[in-house]
Amino acid sequence: MKRYAILIKEGHYVSVKQGWSWPGFFFEGIWTLTKNLWTVSIFVVPATILSLTAFPFLSMGISLICGNWGNSWVIDDYENKGYRIIRDGIQALTPEQALEKYKGMK
Repeated sequence: MKRYAILIKEGHYVSVKQGWSWPGFFFEGIWTLTKNLWTVSIFVVPATILSLTAFPFLSMGISLICGNWGNSWVIDDYENKGYRIIRDGIQALTPEQALEKYKGMK
């Protein structure tokens, strides 16, 4: 089971996985772009390209950083957009199941 944080803004709920991000680890630059993490992408995308062309040893470091902090960046991005965390640590298999569990607790 995975752990999820539930966030709300104006009656709209979202759930975000907490902890390690495998997509962030394997697809760091593309993943940050698909999650609309523009501030992070400004640094990660060029660093990824540079690491693949000139400094291959940096690639693992970038992957580890994105894997470790990726989901936290997504939560921070939602908070910057006005969402607030109303519950964290909900155990579920999917984000949808986490939302269902939370709504069942209310």
